Amino acid sequence: MTTPSTDFDLQYLTTHLSRQHLPWEVMYLPHTTSTNDIVRAHARTGHAEGLVVVTDHQTQGRGQQGRAWFDQPAQALLCSILLRPTWLISQHTPHLVNAFVATLADTLAQFVPVPVAIKWPNDVVLALGGGMAKVAGVLCEGQMNQSGMQYICVGWGVNVHGAPPVGVVNQPISHLAAHVAGAVTRTAVLQAQLEAFGACYQRLRHDVYAYQSTWQARQYLIGQDVRIRYGATVVAGRALGLAPDGGLVIETEDGPQTVHGGWVEVE
Repeated sequence: MTTPSTDFDLQYLTTHLSRQHLPWEVMYLPHTTSTNDIVRAHARTGHAEGLVVVTDHQTQGRGQQGRAWFDQPAQALLCSILLRPTWLISQHTPHLVNAFVATLADTLAQFVPVPVAIKWPNDVVLALGGGMAKVAGVLCEGQMNQSGMQYICVGWGVNVHGAPPVGVVNQPISHLAAHVAGAVTRTAVLQAQLEAFGACYQRLRHDVYAYQSTWQARQYLIGQDVRIRYGATVVAGRALGLAPDGGLVIETEDGPQTVHGGWVEVE
């Protein structure tokens, strides 16, 4: 069964999605405020990890630094998943986020013939003739207490069939279907990412750095002059590399400085 006016096939996923590594449970909503809101609400009531919430349209989608996430109905894969990595110490939380982004970049590379890269910290971009164009983004929210990490909600959006109109967002954007000759569906992208990340998630239990070779190989900011804004702080300089904890090392006028988040502009 394909949900009305979309290419999202919930019945196919229910039957064919591998649950070898995580007990995925897919919930489809035609529209909602934010898939992260739904997952967090379920997390607070004790829902087990593996919940996947997918929608055709978000009315209050959000991205990094409190920015709004815009979508055209049924054109993007809009999804959030619930994880309960009680085995993860708080200092290692960024590794889980980075691993998801690295896995997503690898997944999208299966669908398009153009190079796929990571724009630190949480965006996936396509390398096009005129530069880099955003095709996906990730937003993680979670809760911890004295006993450790209680849950992490990983929200992500992929422009599959279309992207927000020019002028709605302040950076170059693209979508998968613009670069493939055949069909690409949100169902196929979701299945590929869930199965790939499920396997990665299990590897992280034994080695939180297991994802880093892929993550570092796909970074495109290294060697570029950047300006990073977080709050009222601005750090400018050349991106030297990635710190073991996932931070970006910037060579500033005052020497190397490591930043762990913010809005990135390439000079």
